[in-house]
Amino acid sequence: RPLSRLTLAMVAMAGHVAGAEPRAAVPASVLASAPAAPAAAAIDILCLTLGGARRATVERMVAELARQETFADIELRLRFVPGVPAMQGFSEAGSLAQLAGDVLAAVALPPAGLQLWEKQARKLRPDQLGVFGATLAHLRAMGAALSGEPADIIIEDNCRFRCDVQGARQLLTAIQWQRANAADLLYYGWLGHHDNLEKVHAACQASEGPTVELQRGLNKAGRPCDVLYCQYGYSVSRRFYEQVLEDLRTTPRLMFRNYRGKAIVSPIDKFLPWRAAEAGLMVRTCREPCCFRAPLLPSCIHEKWVEAAFDTTEFQLALVGLAWSQIWLTTEEAEAPTRLAATRRDRLAAESEPPGNGHKKKGQHPPFLGREQSAGAGREHERRNVVPVRCRDHERTWACCSCPCMAFFHRLMPARFIQAFGAIGSH
Repeated sequence: RPLSRLTLAMVAMAGHVAGAEPRAAVPASVLASAPAAPAAAAIDILCLTLGGARRATVERMVAELARQETFADIELRLRFVPGVPAMQGFSEAGSLAQLAGDVLAAVALPPAGLQLWEKQARKLRPDQLGVFGATLAHLRAMGAALSGEPADIIIEDNCRFRCDVQGARQLLTAIQWQRANAADLLYYGWLGHHDNLEKVHAACQASEGPTVELQRGLNKAGRPCDVLYCQYGYSVSRRFYEQVLEDLRTTPRLMFRNYRGKAIVSPIDKFLPWRAAEAGLMVRTCREPCCFRAPLLPSCIHEKWVEAAFDTTEFQLALVGLAWSQIWLTTEEAEAPTRLAATRRDRLAAESEPPGNGHKKKGQHPPFLGREQSAGAGREHERRNVVPVRCRDHERTWACCSCPCMAFFHRLMPARFIQAFGAIGSH
């Protein structure tokens, strides 16, 4: 308790009267050698991004988290590594070296292996361009995280950290454990099928440490398989990174396979745990997820909302006992669950409407097209990805797929496949 001026004066006078010697001043050297206040624990974050609004969002997330009380004693240091813009394709000569020359140099492919990669890149299906670009980008990020200024965690620009106290503690303790033990592949955030998520989180709940060993599962054929996917928050050891480079160097076609004359790439979230398991390396997860995938953020690979990833994330949040409010989100991302619910209600209402033009009576068939109207209707409905179809049972050519027999078939077979058998098909 601080003393008043009067009390201090009385104490000094008593010491002077008693002949007490005044206390000597503390030397400056002693003050300089005194222990300073403990510095905040630093976490180095390496974000993989193509720039633009996504990069700005990650910068904003880290800046706002650093100002929160939950991260008061944690210093978040963020830096970026550029992704590989592979959606433009690799048709031009030298495009692979131009986009990912540093990755090719790190892998150090032999001449025959480099020619194979260039050939497979030209044969990629359109939906595989982004997959290949993501694989190259993550190889670049792993190299950057282990060289120069080491990074504690590699994230994608769709990663969102938890903003609650327990989430911050889990992130810090897991990173400190990783620095001391160096798991070859450590997941800070993950997704998976619901049954696999239940098994993983059950093992996490039974553990007491900050990380948990990840066991492989069995597929329907009884063969070992990996149970998690998504690489939006993880770290790797130098041993594992060098093992991946050695695997690609010795077997250049390891991450490619051909299907009907086109090339398919093994996604990075499947490739990494597979190679770690084949080499007998240590794969672990945090006891609790430290980060999650942003809700309904369009993927750089798939140009649409990934509703399945959103549903899986909500299932995972329920397993852990968390809510969206405990994750840092932008205003639009926080409104995404409500928007998706409204979209699904509208979709369900549209699917429940009876087929045909205003047909609402039960048991009555919708309007049909005669033979002279079929060709014109085919051109009209081609823009809506549907075609007139002849039904043998009803002996009529129904507009679009209004025939009850075609309702389920049309959901499975797009119109472009029906058109391969003629403008007027039959079933």
